[in-house]
Amino acid sequence: MLLSMTGHGHGVARNQQASVSVEIRSVNNRFLKTTVYGEVGAELQAQVEEAVRSIVHRGTVTVRLRVERLDPEQFKLNETAIAAYLDQIRRLQHSAEVPLAAILALPGVVQEPAISHDDEQLSQLVREAVERALGELQGMRTREGNSMLLNLSENLRQFRNWLEQVERLAPRVIENFAQRARERIQNLLSKYEISSQPADIIREVGLFAERADIAEETVRLKSHLQQFEKTMAGPESNGRRLDFLIQEFLRETNTIGSKAQDAEIANCVVEMKTIIERVREMVQNVE
Repeated sequence: MLLSMTGHGHGVARNQQASVSVEIRSVNNRFLKTTVYGEVGAELQAQVEEAVRSIVHRGTVTVRLRVERLDPEQFKLNETAIAAYLDQIRRLQHSAEVPLAAILALPGVVQEPAISHDDEQLSQLVREAVERALGELQGMRTREGNSMLLNLSENLRQFRNWLEQVERLAPRVIENFAQRARERIQNLLSKYEISSQPADIIREVGLFAERADIAEETVRLKSHLQQFEKTMAGPESNGRRLDFLIQEFLRETNTIGSKAQDAEIANCVVEMKTIIERVREMVQNVE
C-alpha cells in the first residue's frame, strides 16, 4: 500500500459548554515534524502530537485548534483591571466619558479560562476532534496513495517495456561492431598490402564486447523492478525504500547508456530516464 504525505483533515466536537474545531494539514518532508497551534496546555499538546505520530510517520504536519465557548458564564470581567484602565484614561484625556467598547477590547479585561489537561471535558472534546480530523486526513492520504499506486504501476510497465527493447538490441550492437571492425581492418590491411588474420578481428571484437556488455545492469534493473513492485504491494507505505530503489534505477540506466554505443539503445535510455524522473517526483510524496 502507499500513503501520500499530502492531506487535509477537519474535525469538530462539542458539548453544552464549548465547541472544538481541529484542522490538520500535512505536506511532504523527509522526516516527521508536527506543530500544534491553539489554546492548549503543554500536556494536552503532547497528547495531540502523540495522536498524530500514531497515524503519520513522515511529513510536516500542522494542527490548528480552535475553541468556541458556548457557556456565557465562563466569561468574567476583571473589575480591578477595568478600574485601573478607567483611572489612567481619565487622567490622560481629562474627561469622564470613556467608551465601553474601548475598555472591553483592552487586554486582561475579559477573563477567559484557558484549556488545561485538568479540564477533562474540554480535553475530551479536543481528543475527539483530533481523532475525527486524523480520520479524514488518513482517508485523503489513502485515496491519493491509491492514485499514485496506479500511476507508478503504469510507469513501471512502460519502463519494463523499454528495458526489454534494450535487451533485444544489445546482441545486435556486438554484431554491428564486428562487421564494422572487419571492414575497417580489411581496408587498412589492403591499403598497405598486409594480410589479415581472423584472430586479430576476434580479439578486437572480444574487447569491445566486454566493454559494451550490459547484461549485468539489465539483470539488476529487473531485480530492482521486482523489489519496487513488492514494496508498493506491501502492508506498509515505505517511501524511503522506494526512493532508494529509484536511485538505483537511475544508476544502472546511466551505466547502460555509457556502455552501449548504439543510437537506438541511447534513445531507449532517454525514455527510461524520463520515466525514472516521473517516478522520482511521485515517490518523494510517498510516506
